[in-house]
Amino acid sequence: MEDDAVTVIDAGAVSQGGGCDEVWQLPGTLQALAAGGCGTLITELIGMFKTDTDSRLQALDDALVSGNLPLVRQQVHCLKGSASQMGAGKMAAICEQIESADSETSTRELPGQLKELEAVYERVGRAMDAALLNVPCGGASSRSAWVSSAVLR
Repeated sequence: MEDDAVTVIDAGAVSQGGGCDEVWQLPGTLQALAAGGCGTLITELIGMFKTDTDSRLQALDDALVSGNLPLVRQQVHCLKGSASQMGAGKMAAICEQIESADSETSTRELPGQLKELEAVYERVGRAMDAALLNVPCGGASSRSAWVSSAVLR
């Protein structure tokens, strides 16, 4: 992780005494946009990520119920990419596990992995929402506003 990256810590993990569970990190490219006064674009990107992820998680649930493993892998692959681009590394890692599992392992472990993915996504969404409450609208202090407001304790 870069020293100047914006990191959002899962407040639930901290309050439960489980240490800091990093669930979302504003990627450097988006951080640069925020510093350049593009807070509105960041808000739109986060909104699109959340809308797309909601849709893909529903498609994953449907594919699991119908036993359509190729569709499961396709949806997971897409989620892995978008999660990586948006700084949700833990989500991307879970997607990678699902995508790379053999068919026997995938069938056996998939329901639990999807529940874990949904739980992590819920925490990522809360972290993004908390950061969006303080999205700067431009100006020289944009980066520092994101840094100071995007870290939850």
